[in-house]
Amino acid sequence: MTIWDCRRERFIRRILRRLACQRVELVLPDGRWLVNHAVEEGQEKDVTEALRTCHMRGWVEPMFNAVPRQKLDPKAGVPQAGVAQQTAPMYTLTAAGWSVINRVQTWLITTCVVALITLLATVIGLVVALAK
Repeated sequence: MTIWDCRRERFIRRILRRLACQRVELVLPDGRWLVNHAVEEGQEKDVTEALRTCHMRGWVEPMFNAVPRQKLDPKAGVPQAGVAQQTAPMYTLTAAGWSVINRVQTWLITTCVVALITLLATVIGLVVALAK
């Protein structure tokens, strides 16, 4: 694995964590959602590719497709309906995505290694005790 691959994987996991931080701040009367901390495709280089990679790996799934998106101007207030600048899918995390964020596999492997070391130490202790 090259340094570029490691950086790319870190970037993909960072996008996944940013996706987990999204929250609906307000539901407008016409049913539109104002999402706080939204992950915007195209905001950073390769965000779209990172989201598609997460989707391919089963970490996220599209909740809605072709959702109208628009950046809010703090001075302008709530945007009018039908003035969206672009459309993009809205993603939700799967159980596998949460496992990646919480590093469940790393904890599981670490626990198994510690249990194996403990078992070996116990067996060695019993062999030494019986040999005396």
